[in-house]
Amino acid sequence: AAPRAPRPRSVMDALLSGGGFDFAAAAGFASSQQNGFLPAHEAERVVESLREFTIEDVGSPAWSSQRQSLERLNVQAHHNAVTNSDEFVKEFLVSHDKVATLVHELLVIEAWKANVFSRFPEDALEASTTNMNAYLACYFEATLVNLLEIAFYHQDACEAAGDDALLELTDYCARALVYLNAGAKKDAEDAMRKKTAKELVNQTAAEELREKVRDARFATACCALTVLRYLTDYVNQVPLCVMARLLDAHDAPMLLVPLLEERPWLRRRFEDGMERPVAEVFSDGAWGEQAREDRMQLTKCDGQVWLALNNLTVDSKCRAKYRYDDHRKATLERVKRFFNDVLFDQLPILKDLQRVVDEVLLMVTPSSHEVTQGRLILEVVPETREALLNKTEDEWKAIASGHLATHFADTPESRTAAAMKMDDMAAMFEFMCEMDDAKKATAKAARKPEPPPPKGIVRVDFSRLSPDDGEYYRWHVYDMEFDPRGDAKEVEVKLTDGNVARGDQYKLSPPAPTTPAPGKTERARAAQTA
Repeated sequence: AAPRAPRPRSVMDALLSGGGFDFAAAAGFASSQQNGFLPAHEAERVVESLREFTIEDVGSPAWSSQRQSLERLNVQAHHNAVTNSDEFVKEFLVSHDKVATLVHELLVIEAWKANVFSRFPEDALEASTTNMNAYLACYFEATLVNLLEIAFYHQDACEAAGDDALLELTDYCARALVYLNAGAKKDAEDAMRKKTAKELVNQTAAEELREKVRDARFATACCALTVLRYLTDYVNQVPLCVMARLLDAHDAPMLLVPLLEERPWLRRRFEDGMERPVAEVFSDGAWGEQAREDRMQLTKCDGQVWLALNNLTVDSKCRAKYRYDDHRKATLERVKRFFNDVLFDQLPILKDLQRVVDEVLLMVTPSSHEVTQGRLILEVVPETREALLNKTEDEWKAIASGHLATHFADTPESRTAAAMKMDDMAAMFEFMCEMDDAKKATAKAARKPEPPPPKGIVRVDFSRLSPDDGEYYRWHVYDMEFDPRGDAKEVEVKLTDGNVARGDQYKLSPPAPTTPAPGKTERARAAQTA
């Protein structure tokens, strides 16, 4: 009999973390990976064959074949990016005008999950083949967002999507921001809870599948956050309707500010026998323990939020279009408490954001009558998703019943077809496991113990107080020499336990002053001279 449910880490889990694996470690790939997973000529043939499906087609043999092809393209696109080789997957998507097709398929699978999969009864999901096919279909959304993330890093891919697809993708990313603000924190905490042995034994296949879908939704939303940031990077190059959609329809700046406060990609895991909780961060598609020395650093998701907010707030065209009222000013004022040297050292570009926020807070808020007076509002409305969702309750139930009877039925034929696909899935999974092993090996080699200071040198650490947990974390380190002009002096220090420590006290020379980089403008050089 086929396995009851996909309990082990699956190919789609690996694809999900392919937004995923930190492929920067791919420089040490084995020779078997040098040529990639998918040859260029085969990738072009696959891209040419991509077509749009309907919700009724989800799970069909033709749809499943295209899903597998897109998974292979996704893996190869990541491999091209990290090895700095020719990114032919992105080029083929642009040249064959298939970026909009990816967006359409993303909307189809999102609508299918919300309106068809949600109507699958629990007992139907206990069947092994039904469970596995539903599992792969749900994670297909992660594959598509992942591939769009790779493609939209480049401006030409963003422009090639077209007006309608960009508007639909903007709406999709806005829905992901709403989820990150509303339910993501709870989902992250629920995923953290460890089950007892009894709970694991009694867990049904349907319950396990729902948990995997929940985890995938969180990871997909974080990936969509990156796509949104790329859209804001090119907000002046893409059609004007995208800017209007972000600022007027979705009020994206007001969705981004709460994320800086809540940070759903961070959590604290409590374990028995530990005095302090373990800090974990969601990065590269998976939760991992956050190193103590990294607590004051921005996470990848933090950086995406800051950059997106900076693009939408500082850009002159966005400022001219965005109207601030009292609520928006009060919300934007909340980011001021994050402005400090720690933040600016990591993202110097945010100094412009600090200046703009101060200017906004000083401006006089116009009345609602003044804002709307004499304005003619013309808006491009996306229609693809609306057309997909234009069905009655009875029609959705009929589609769900039809899928369970055909595409997702647990029959001997479907089990045979699933077994035939395992070789390709296993090859893809093995390829990505090699990437993961290379990543772990590189990360382990990078974290070498800090060498001791040279003889006659005293190393002094300066730490900052974290507002999150009230602990101090290292920020600056200085190596100082003993001051030759002073002699040692014997001192006694009384400890808290009542004991006395005796030793020699030396005076240290101040650290050598550093020479700043010369200013790039006349005004900057004059300021340095002064």
